Amino acid sequence: MADSDVEMAYVEGRKVALLAGNEMDLKKPSKEDLWDCINNKDEVASRIKIPSLMFTGQEGPILAATVIQKNWRTHKARVAYTYLKFLMSKATTIQRSFRLFQF
Repeated sequence: MADSDVEMAYVEGRKVALLAGNEMDLKKPSKEDLWDCINNKDEVASRIKIPSLMFTGQEGPILAATVIQKNWRTHKARVAYTYLKFLMSKATTIQRSFRLFQF
């Protein structure tokens, strides 16, 4: 919960104890198993960062499409900015050469 900046989450202790009490299975419980132990899922769901759980439900595909669009636009803006920096450095070189030629 600290990784996802969740301030308040109500956790059902019995389910957590069942996950921890299985002595034969020494594996770490998955994030989905721990998600099942939370009682106020609707409040926590907006802040949780588990991709398999973030895009579930009725609005899941819309949220997934929004994240894809956000990442694509960020990529395109970064590429455009890199190209602009390249062009600006070339323009600076041309300006310096011209100013040296004038004097």
